[in-house]
Amino acid sequence: MSHAGRSRAPGRSGSQAVEELVSHRYFQLYVTPVQVFNRATDPFLPAVRPHTFGVFENLDTRGLRNHVLIITRHQMKPGDIDRLNALHAAAWQGRHRMEGDGSR
Repeated sequence: MSHAGRSRAPGRSGSQAVEELVSHRYFQLYVTPVQVFNRATDPFLPAVRPHTFGVFENLDTRGLRNHVLIITRHQMKPGDIDRLNALHAAAWQGRHRMEGDGSR
């Protein structure tokens, strides 16, 4: 994960990278856009794909709704799209519940 010019160090787990991101002094909840793996490797290579989704799910479980930019040249699978859309749907449902409109 890159943020503020820093890239993911070898051997750092996705959880550690997310923790560094959210505790960075310039990170703002709901405001700071997040770039994922754009400098390190393609996030949808078969060996990297599980880690990519692990990071997205980590961000999601923390309730973060910042915009995420991810660039890939690798072919995405229908299951990838479904997983990404499920996170998006969960984000919208959570936002509506937080705003108190009763949507689920």
